[in-house]
Amino acid sequence: MVNLSNKARKFFPSLPLAAGLGIAEAVVLSVGSGFLMNIMGLPMDSSMRGPAEQFLTWRAFGAPPVVIALAAQGTFRGFKDTKTPLYAIGAGTLLNAILDVILIFPFGFGVGGAAVATVISEYVNNVISDCYYTSVGVEWES
Repeated sequence: MVNLSNKARKFFPSLPLAAGLGIAEAVVLSVGSGFLMNIMGLPMDSSMRGPAEQFLTWRAFGAPPVVIALAAQGTFRGFKDTKTPLYAIGAGTLLNAILDVILIFPFGFGVGGAAVATVISEYVNNVISDCYYTSVGVEWES
């Protein structure tokens, strides 16, 4: 259950809408990665085709948190709070850099590791933002 202040009531509906759009985007990116590579002009026989499709397919799982983060940033800006999204993005970026080094080199996941690190950092960014919604009048109840 969510209790909303009068101000938060205006902005909160954007988050479920963003989640829906992000899920739709994830489906399109993961299912249509080959088609998108063709549109971008990457030939089927290119040595980059496999890694590019792999990256895009893994990266598609990060579409929902990216779209939600954009909506959340707008909500925070609407309440004149620009520091919270900055801190959340900074923490996510730092985590992404750390996970990139770990997943790409020691674990040897390569391009897929970079995509997974990015997706994980985007979800962490959203969790951090969700924890600070109380600062703009959104209270979560169990």
